[in-house]
Amino acid sequence: MPSVLLIEDEELVRELLKEVLEINGFQVLTANNGIDGVRLFKESPTDIVITDLVMPEQEGVKTTLQIKKLAPHVKIIVISGKLETESMNSAPILTMMGADLVLKKPFKNETLLENVNALLATEPS
Repeated sequence: MPSVLLIEDEELVRELLKEVLEINGFQVLTANNGIDGVRLFKESPTDIVITDLVMPEQEGVKTTLQIKKLAPHVKIIVISGKLETESMNSAPILTMMGADLVLKKPFKNETLLENVNALLATEPS
């Protein structure tokens, strides 16, 4: 069973995404901030990490960098409803920092599942 670490500070969003992933056959660990997420990843590395970008205590960029340092081949999806305007091109910047994919909230559950499955099917980079 593929494993996912979901790092999201909004409890309702975290619980909804966890349920969607579990119903679709994933083992899901959750954290409500980047500090807890990195700690959980050290204790129980997962196949993929989904992290919010804007969170209290530790934001998604630092979390992504720390997890990639621990496991360079882990796939990371950054999600956010607060991405910069398109003129700022924040998605390419996040990709340069280690994100494999950036999804802007709100997104459909099917979109998340398709992208998680696609990333898990790719060879480690």
